[in-house]
Amino acid sequence: MKKALCILLTMAMVLGCTFASFAAEEDELPVIYDHLVETFTKDEKKPPLSAETVNLTQNNYKYDVTSIGYRVYTNKWITGATSISVSVADWKLLEEYTGAEKSKLTIAVYDTSDNVVAKNTMSITWGNDNTGYGSMTLSGLNASSRYYVLFEVPTNSNRYSFYGTIKKK
Repeated sequence: MKKALCILLTMAMVLGCTFASFAAEEDELPVIYDHLVETFTKDEKKPPLSAETVNLTQNNYKYDVTSIGYRVYTNKWITGATSISVSVADWKLLEEYTGAEKSKLTIAVYDTSDNVVAKNTMSITWGNDNTGYGSMTLSGLNASSRYYVLFEVPTNSNRYSFYGTIKKK
């Protein structure tokens, strides 16, 4: 009887570990990486219609912004979600105009007709290492439509760098 109980408990632990590792793997999707660059060309903002589309049910979208003083846009379209989670990490102040706001980032989601479908402003939380982080959820998207994302900081002469991830929520 003890031997049978030990075998059953061992099998339960093995199955539990298998399901836990499967759930962890399912949460971590492959990543599409994009380097976002601020341009100062008039009307250059959205990705061309022929640009790659990242399906957030299959991939997460990681981005890197090395310098921003106003606006940057994703280079790729996103689809596959009705809500997205946008995270920001390693927020750094590259140039500071004394007294200017330094902890705000506005994120907007646009459709293919350049209509704003979701928009919110994030307050960056500063860590002890003088870098910031934050996250927000944006909803109201259609999972079968394509969107691009705008990152915008206040126009006050400050310059920033940061990176992050856009995921299906």
